[in-house]
Amino acid sequence: EHNVSESIITAAGCKTPGEKHVSCDCGYDYNAVIDAIGHIPCNDNYVTNCDGCGTQLIILNSTNFPDAVLLETLKSEAYDFYDDDVLDGNELGVITEFYVPEGVTDTTGIELLTSMTIINLSNNTTVKDLTISGYVNGRLEITGNANLRSIEMTDSVNLRVADLTGVASVQSISAVNTTGLIRIDMGDFADSLTSLTINGSAVSELDVSAMTSLTTID
Repeated sequence: EHNVSESIITAAGCKTPGEKHVSCDCGYDYNAVIDAIGHIPCNDNYVTNCDGCGTQLIILNSTNFPDAVLLETLKSEAYDFYDDDVLDGNELGVITEFYVPEGVTDTTGIELLTSMTIINLSNNTTVKDLTISGYVNGRLEITGNANLRSIEMTDSVNLRVADLTGVASVQSISAVNTTGLIRIDMGDFADSLTSLTINGSAVSELDVSAMTSLTTID
């Protein structure tokens, strides 16, 4: 009967494999890989931490991303490349431009993609109303989708520049409690924009002279 013993050479991490040494009294020994243990969320909150390594995690569930198409897109290997239904810092770090797929109608949760600075709607015709709340970066560019009717930016104190030059035909734009916002670059809204609300921001000047359909400015 073999008497086998194991000793840890390198402990496995949440996303990094470890190594162990396996030996037997008969003289046979070898080194073996220890599988990575995977992140263990502390709770089901939309932002939580891993019990193992403490890194911040975004939970991929319908509470955080209620749109089924958006949720399944983020669960795909293109984004959740660890296939563990969470996004950690490594996965979030590569999402700087997010292409919203066709079929998505509700973009709730998209602001949790903390490295994202471009929302690209060129592949999407189904988002009509885009709401961004709690955006954490200094610049946001929105591009594509001629069917987009409204853009609402709220509670995004880090946002300084909103580039809307890549969208057209928008009817309503709102920036509320965006205290760091100093500039909005407007798109071709001359015949479409009817409502503009800028409240609680640092925007001091905005040329709307060409927007002949504008009836409400707050």
